[in-house]
Amino acid sequence: MFNKIITFALKFFFIASLVFISIFIYQYYFPIDDNVTQVLKDGTIIKYDNQGVKKEKIFANGNIVKYDANGRIKQFITHHDGVITEFDPLTNTKIKVIYPEKK
Repeated sequence: MFNKIITFALKFFFIASLVFISIFIYQYYFPIDDNVTQVLKDGTIIKYDNQGVKKEKIFANGNIVKYDANGRIKQFITHHDGVITEFDPLTNTKIKVIYPEKK
């Protein structure tokens, strides 16, 4: 009787460990998609990473805001003239403005 209980417990833990290891292997080769996208009613598209931190915001008029790893504004790109404004994420101040070349 006692041997049957021990063999059952060993089989159970062996199968459970195989399932547990196979889940880790599956997550390694097929990771969870890190791009979560939200579309608002006004047409604004917000992209998040898998931690819920904003990565990018695309407005309906075409302007794009890019965020750093902590969700603070890093770059602002205007749609109509292509001007790129870069920010210091810690102080939220402009670092530089890049104008596109005129043809």
